Amino acid sequence: MLIALSVSAATNAASATALEQLPKLRNCEVHSSVILSPVDEKIFKKLGMHLTCEPKYETNKKFHN
Repeated sequence: MLIALSVSAATNAASATALEQLPKLRNCEVHSSVILSPVDEKIFKKLGMHLTCEPKYETNKKFHN
């Protein structure tokens, strides 16, 4: 989603505004109902967000080993 937001920000004012606001998410608390992939965890960490999750994997194992 962040990639799509970045690409659309070049031609869409609303997307550009949303992209500019991402730093304001720093130190927000985020909770997931499933364990996220390491890639997703890294993105939240890079944004400076605090992530918690339920101790269960998605039932559809497409994204986890």
